[in-house]
Order: sequence, then C-alpha cells, then structure tokens
Amino acid sequence: MRHLGVRPALETIVERAIICEDPEYVSVEAVPLRDRPSEAFLLFGGQTVVESLSDPDIHPASRASMEECGKKTCLTVPLRFGEEPMGLLVVLETAAERQFSAAEIGALEALGRQAAVAIHNARQYRRQEEYTRRVTSLLEVGRAITAVGTPDDLLPIIASKVAEALGLRSASSSTTTPSPTR
Repeated sequence: MRHLGVRPALETIVERAIICEDPEYVSVEAVPLRDRPSEAFLLFGGQTVVESLSDPDIHPASRASMEECGKKTCLTVPLRFGEEPMGLLVVLETAAERQFSAAEIGALEALGRQAAVAIHNARQYRRQEEYTRRVTSLLEVGRAITAVGTPDDLLPIIASKVAEALGLRSASSSTTTPSPTR
C-alpha cells in the first residue's frame, strides 16, 4: 500500500451516494483513509476486487466491516481518471454470497471508467467556474478604479472587491500622502 500522507487531498474518502435496503440510511461523512486501510488499498491499487465472507484470504479489516454491516459479498471498482484516484464504486450483496460474472464485472468497470471521467469533468468545471468568478471580480476592481474619482471613494471598493475575488474575509487598501510640490 502507498503511503497515504503524500497527497493531502486524498487523505479522506466521503461516501456521498449510498443506495441500500434501509431507506432511512444516510451517510455523508468524511472518513480518514488511515481508518479504512482496505478502502485505501483498493483506491490506490487500481484493481477491481471481489470479497466474500467465506474467502479465507480476505483482509481482516474488510472481514470486520463486512460482518458489522451484514455484507456477504462486496465488489469494489476503483474510479480512476488516468492514474488519479477519484473514488470507489462498491456493489454489495447482503442476502447471500454471490459470484459476479465476468460480464457483470466488465460492465461495472466500464461504468466506473465513465463515472471517473464524469467526476473529473465536474471537478474541472467547478474549478473553472471559481477561476472565472475570481477573474470577473478582479475585472470589476479595474472598472471601479477607472470609474471613481477620489482615493477616499476608491479604497473601500478596491479592498472589498479584492477580498471578494480571492475569497478572503478581509483586505485593506491605503494610500500615501503626497509630498507638497514646490
């Protein structure tokens, strides 16, 4: 397993969408990967894994998690965009152990590739939107500079717009007092 502290952005995993038999079950918690070694291994390993409780070689952490939640078989597909881990697609069977066919596994892996691309694109879009918002705010600062005549009127606008553009809680702007001309 890779050292998890190398990439801070990947130190946690968040279950965002869970479909299960209990309609009241909701989990949207960030869990440190160090607390979920089997998920970390699957996320960084890049290989689809099928685990069943009857498997004598199952990782102890996986077995404990499966027993705790009543899982009989768990198929995990890592969601990767190139070499970048994006998440996990986990399919669970709770009624009885199940043998997934090669066609089912292949279809889930294809779905996983498509999902990883969609997640990557959504993240890129969100970053682009944020960048565009900041640049637009900075352009507004430029417009304010050309539209306002006195420093006393201009300085609060500059500080406010810069703070807004950069997502800061505060900013300030100041001027010097010009030297008297002789």
